[in-house]
Amino acid sequence: ANIKGGVSKTSTGIFLATALANNKKRKVLYLDCDSQGSAVHYRELEKQDMDVPEPYRIRKTDPTFIFDVVADNKPNNDLIFIDLPRLTRAEDDKTIGMILSLCDYILVPITSGELDNMSTADFIRIVKRIQTAKEKRGHSLKCAGFASMTGRVPTEDRASREFMNTLEIPILEHGLPHLRIFYRLETYNSLLDLGKEKKERFAPFFNEVLEFFNL
Repeated sequence: ANIKGGVSKTSTGIFLATALANNKKRKVLYLDCDSQGSAVHYRELEKQDMDVPEPYRIRKTDPTFIFDVVADNKPNNDLIFIDLPRLTRAEDDKTIGMILSLCDYILVPITSGELDNMSTADFIRIVKRIQTAKEKRGHSLKCAGFASMTGRVPTEDRASREFMNTLEIPILEHGLPHLRIFYRLETYNSLLDLGKEKKERFAPFFNEVLEFFNL
């Protein structure tokens, strides 16, 4: 989740969901709440060339009905991913809060850049409010950030890391670098099974996410 677009939100979600379904044998549902529907689009493209069952479902979901969709599908799934829509208007805060209130875990991709930082800081403030509200009701919401699309400009990476240290949320040691191997979404095949380079680049991040969120 992040209200800023172009931070590899969907890519990260799909990479994690696919690896959890294929390599950890979790029953996964992926709810694509973004208006562009990128996850659904990529699945449909891949499905045309596949003669095997889908490893998990990807479903286009209107945020208005998110409560009902989650309630209906929770009993039959180990994990439900929610790809947060890009919402940048102040009046959309209620929609963001509604979706976040359903979550047990939030993973925030963070990129460098002053405008990105402002949006991320605003988003973390929303998360903090939801965390406080859930804790008062006896529920938890665990959140972590990670460096996304790193390696393009070292000075920007350092600035981004310094910014992340001001957010007062846990920051994962491993992130996802800006590499061609992460450009293409894989909704059928796990990056852990697509060759040595992809596995070596993705596995440290994947394993840290599993450990942090106890998945």
